[in-house]
Amino acid sequence: MKSAFRKWTAEERVALYGTQECTPEHISALLSEDVLAPRWWQRHGTGRFGDDYEEHCCVFWNAERLYKVDAGNEWLHDKPGHPETHVGGASFPRIITWAVFSTPECFKLAVINTHLDWASHAAREKSVSTILNMARLLQDKWHCPVVLMGDMNSSKDDNVYRALTREGFRDAWNDATCKDDGHWNRTYHDYGVGWRGGDDLSGREHIDWVLATARRSQGACGSGQCA
Repeated sequence: MKSAFRKWTAEERVALYGTQECTPEHISALLSEDVLAPRWWQRHGTGRFGDDYEEHCCVFWNAERLYKVDAGNEWLHDKPGHPETHVGGASFPRIITWAVFSTPECFKLAVINTHLDWASHAAREKSVSTILNMARLLQDKWHCPVVLMGDMNSSKDDNVYRALTREGFRDAWNDATCKDDGHWNRTYHDYGVGWRGGDDLSGREHIDWVLATARRSQGACGSGQCA
């Protein structure tokens, strides 16, 4: 996995990526010398309980290409900022990791990374309002586009997708000129259970999305899966 990840970041010239369900062991592995050069790559994100344990929603970036201007975390709940609270029906506390970056050309970009609950459809729908509020705050403060990425645990036929795209988010998969999901037709492997492949590149079954409030340029869009 390490060699494949190193090859991907080099070939695609990756400047930034987000992870979900990332444990402290995963973080250490991703920042190790044999995967990424630690002196170039940095990360932001805390555990879903507000500490350095359990699962994280991390944002990683290449510090040679992006400068972090601001960053923070927010919990998806009626009382944001309380790490041990759940949005109604959720199986675990759910979190937003956000950051604002600037390029050497002074182009600013805000990023939101999240992982919506798998067990409760109501919790996922309720989380959307917090995400949209955060996106508006970042846009109002920094006057820049917002990229939203995450494991949404919802297909694109769901109200979660419709609510986000209705509020101005565009789907990077739809905008991409080159698409590759490894012929999975979806972005989760389910550990091999019920796998079915094919050549459907509609992205309708994808539960992991990259959305953006403004499109700077078209490029490639793909998905990676590691057991």
